[in-house]
Amino acid sequence: MLSTFSSAQSLVRHVEKIAPRFSVVSLDLFDTLLVRRVADPDSLKPAVARFVAMAAERAGHAIRWEEVQALRDLHEKAQRERNRAAFPDAEARYPDFMTGMLKAVFRKENVAEELRRVTDYELDLESRVLVARPAIADMVQRLHQQGKTIVVMTDMYLPSEHVRRLMDRAGVLRDVDLVVSSADTFHAKASGAGYARLIREQGYEPARWLHIGDNAVSDGLRAEAAGLHAVLLNDDDEKFRKSVYRRYEAAAGASPFWKGRLLQQFMLPLEAENEPRDPLYIHGRNFFGPLICAFVQYLAEQARARKLHRLYFFSREGGTFLKVWERLAPLLFPAGDAPEVRYLYVSRFALAGATCAQQGLTHANVYLSLLPPGNRDMRDMARIFGLDLAPLIPHLARFRLTPETALNSIYPDWTMENRQALDALLSDPEFQSEIRRQTAPRGRLLERYLEQERFFEAPDVAVVDMGWLGTIQRFLYEAVRHRPDKPRFHGFLFGATRGIPFPTQPDNTVTGFLFDGERFEFYSSLVTFALDVIEESCRAPHGGTAGYEEKAGRVSPVLYPDDDPKRSEEMEQDRYFAPLQQGLLDAAEQYAAGVTVLGYSSEDVRPWLNHLLAARLAFPRASEVESLRWKVHFDDFDGAHKPPAKVSWKLKRLWDLPPAAIPFVRLMFYLLYAGVTFSHRLKNFIKGL
Repeated sequence: MLSTFSSAQSLVRHVEKIAPRFSVVSLDLFDTLLVRRVADPDSLKPAVARFVAMAAERAGHAIRWEEVQALRDLHEKAQRERNRAAFPDAEARYPDFMTGMLKAVFRKENVAEELRRVTDYELDLESRVLVARPAIADMVQRLHQQGKTIVVMTDMYLPSEHVRRLMDRAGVLRDVDLVVSSADTFHAKASGAGYARLIREQGYEPARWLHIGDNAVSDGLRAEAAGLHAVLLNDDDEKFRKSVYRRYEAAAGASPFWKGRLLQQFMLPLEAENEPRDPLYIHGRNFFGPLICAFVQYLAEQARARKLHRLYFFSREGGTFLKVWERLAPLLFPAGDAPEVRYLYVSRFALAGATCAQQGLTHANVYLSLLPPGNRDMRDMARIFGLDLAPLIPHLARFRLTPETALNSIYPDWTMENRQALDALLSDPEFQSEIRRQTAPRGRLLERYLEQERFFEAPDVAVVDMGWLGTIQRFLYEAVRHRPDKPRFHGFLFGATRGIPFPTQPDNTVTGFLFDGERFEFYSSLVTFALDVIEESCRAPHGGTAGYEEKAGRVSPVLYPDDDPKRSEEMEQDRYFAPLQQGLLDAAEQYAAGVTVLGYSSEDVRPWLNHLLAARLAFPRASEVESLRWKVHFDDFDGAHKPPAKVSWKLKRLWDLPPAAIPFVRLMFYLLYAGVTFSHRLKNFIKGL
């Protein structure tokens, strides 16, 4: 009777007990030494068909991927039928039937280069879904060190040279002496011919040969019929995992909501990847990862649709977006046609002065600067826009204003007369002339920096930021719109709250991915419950950009130094959130493979993302708030004034409250938000009647 074990660990213990009796140990590859993230290995084929269809379209041969898949199946089946008559097994060989398929797709005889590219793509994709079983791999290493001959045998259409590449990527090739695939000779384990051939050609003694596998027939009965001793792995946990995957696969076919859940199932860590982790790492991998990866996938889709060849990632959150892009792009652009990406060191603070160099200090930008509650008066505006206050005091005096006059309406000494005087000041040509004089050097430095970054070379550029009002894009566009070579700005925000309308122009547009106030969706708007949490999760660890300076003929960004008191607090938070960001980046590796294999777009996973937002942001556990709450959120745009207590209370949101209070107020905040949202939409509907 065959020795069968329900776990890899119990099998290993048995094998190591009986190992002294054997000089040769062979193993099945798939589901024994390696496991796949997917339940069905054929589920990778549609992704390869899509790759071939895209390549054919670029070559001028339009074809649907379904037709490519049908051609592949046809040529593989034909080869198996031919081999059924000539060999012990009806096996197929990948290079042979794929060559026939590619000739039909590309309508030419010499498809060697196409075959190489498709093979590389399929092997890369296969490698991304394979994970080594550490217990089995470690056992193989020990047996090899004991002098055993280690053989890997697999029944599949990939020849052994391809199988070796997969094993090498998975880290299990080093201790293997021989790799045998049924595609090499069309002698498979399934008929027993594969064992007989090795006995005949390698001289292995069956009585001294141990075989380990998972298939009761191929790895069990056929091996023992050839005189080998066989041991079978019937892994209950692995069968359960595949069963769960199949259930989500069926659900995803019936309802769009489950597509994202299936993707997240694909992304789960397997085997050695599944180890104890910091809770922040888990948040990064399971929550922030899918959100940010879907946004970056959306960027790739829009870049292709709009034919954008250059993307600029903004601010420190953009630095993390760029890292995610670098992990997703190889699979999102498998032909190597990804747009060029660059990172711009910019911030609201660094751009504020430059935006005044040509247009002066506009009403809109002044009121933007007064949004942070710590900004109160002209001194705060002078700090933000880089103004020397002394030459401006005579202009202020002409309108009965002083540097200390309250200009922010949340302060008790603010009056409507103050606002009217400010509006009159901003309309004064002499005042604006002085503003332009003072800020002209900042404008020139910014333009020089952008020239170095080749910003003006392309007619269209994508500019990418976290959100929420699009202020950085607004400032950047206003600073350069006077130039005849300025590109068209295609702005993409993770979320666009649009609390202040964005100045949309034909050459300056912005779109929010997860949430956009112009196409309001209730569940996606829940991201506004924790804007600072989202920002801090993605903030790159370098200091913020304070401005620009010229050295040796080159303009460089000036970053806040690490010894700055505020910066030291930021660095402490950076260290705290490091596990979260690592989890986010690790998620990107699996997200890219998942959407490629499953054929999902960013829109396909949106319903699941909305579910995550509701569960994690609108109804967080107290422990989640405790671990995810930002410790320091340094805003160089905000001033040092302390707003009145009643204003501070109104500004508080769910995630500002003590964790102990969370269980009691989650529903209250949610219902209040839902009520305000419904009222707002009802008013807009009535206005439209």
